[in-house]
Amino acid sequence: KDAKTRLILLFITLIESEKINQGQFVIPKYLTQKDMAQLICTTRQTVISLLNELQKEHLILNIDNNMIIKDVEKFKKLVANVK
Repeated sequence: KDAKTRLILLFITLIESEKINQGQFVIPKYLTQKDMAQLICTTRQTVISLLNELQKEHLILNIDNNMIIKDVEKFKKLVANVK
């Protein structure tokens, strides 16, 4: 799996641990870019690039230093066939 898929799967794991099936999800602030990079076996710079890419695709919003997954259902469909 590529780094983007691994990052999306990481976020989906967080979403599922909170039992959220629809609406928005705020990515916990305790999860730093460095932590994300370590969890998906990549570099912090790659995570930054991927987060920027997800923002450009309007999948993640950055509001007041909060990363928000705008549409949980749409986000889950991105990797529905990957798991």
